[in-house]
Amino acid sequence: MSQSQIVEVFGKFAVSLEDGPKLFDTLAEAEAAETQFLKGAEFREAAAGFNAYAGYEGKNAKGKANVIVAFLEWEALGRPEAKPVAEEEAAEVAETEEVADNGHVDF
Repeated sequence: MSQSQIVEVFGKFAVSLEDGPKLFDTLAEAEAAETQFLKGAEFREAAAGFNAYAGYEGKNAKGKANVIVAFLEWEALGRPEAKPVAEEEAAEVAETEEVADNGHVDF
């Protein structure tokens, strides 16, 4: 990828995207947005090429393309660590695990 255009401004990180400059709370968020903006078309084209090669069509192809694009973005960002799980998401995961452990839902 070309040289990054991310600038720190008052503790936030600014990057110019398709619809103008945007501020992000973290450098990682700004880098992800910049990568998606700069490389998105290339990644979507690669995903479409793979789907055509594999013979995937319709909704199946769209879902696979989304995963392929996300993977290519992750690669382009240098394989960053997993994002921290928000409290609401952690509660949903815990609830799902409880259902799996008990075999039923406690109301």
